[in-house]
Amino acid sequence: MSQTSSIGSAESLISLERRKEKNINRDITSGKDLPSRTSNVERKASQQQWGRGNFTEGKVPHIRIENGAAIEEIYTFGRILGKGSFGMVIEATDRETETKWAIKKVNKEKAGSSAVKLLEREVNILKSVKHEHIIHLEQVFETPKKMYLVMELCEDGELKEILDRKGHFSENETRWIIQSLASAIAYLHNNDIVHRDLKLENIMVKSSLIDDNNE
Repeated sequence: MSQTSSIGSAESLISLERRKEKNINRDITSGKDLPSRTSNVERKASQQQWGRGNFTEGKVPHIRIENGAAIEEIYTFGRILGKGSFGMVIEATDRETETKWAIKKVNKEKAGSSAVKLLEREVNILKSVKHEHIIHLEQVFETPKKMYLVMELCEDGELKEILDRKGHFSENETRWIIQSLASAIAYLHNNDIVHRDLKLENIMVKSSLIDDNNE
C-alpha cells in the first residue's frame, strides 16, 4: 500500500481468542470464518458490491436495501451489547444457521457526513484485513439512512471489563494478551494501517479462558 490508513477512536478492531487448553503458551488460535450464504433478501437487493477503498482484497458483501426490515428476514435480534451517539451494537442470530453475530447499526443522518466518512473507512479496513486477532466482518447492509455491519461476536466483551472483575491478570495471561496484541498490531502495520486508540476498552475477547482465580 502506498498510503497509510488510520483507525479512528471508537473502533474495537482487536479481538482475543484461544483454544481450550491448559498450556496458555500454545493456545492462540483463530476464529473460524463461516462461508457467506446468499439469502432471499440478498437476491432481491441490488447485488451491488461496494469497495470504496484502495485495498486489493475485500470480498465482503456490501448490499443496498430499501429498509432495515429486510435484515430481520435473515437475523433474529437479541440483547443490546452497546450504545453510542449515532447507533448501537446488537447481538443477532442467523435464522438459518443459528450462528450468533454482533450487528453494528449506525444512523447516518444523526452521525453526519464526517462521521459517515470515518465509518466508511472502518468498513473498508475491515473488508481488507484477515487475521486471527482482528474482528471478522461478515457482511454489510446499507439503506439510505442506516448502515449495518455484521461482525464476529466477541462473547466475553471488553478486556477492560474482565480486568475490572479479576483485579489483575496472571503472568501467563498477560503473556498471552501481549502476544496476541503484538501479532495483530504487526499485521496492521505491515499493511500500512495504524490503530490510533488502542486501549483495554477497545480490545474485545471472543472466547476467554482467562481464569477468574488467576490460575
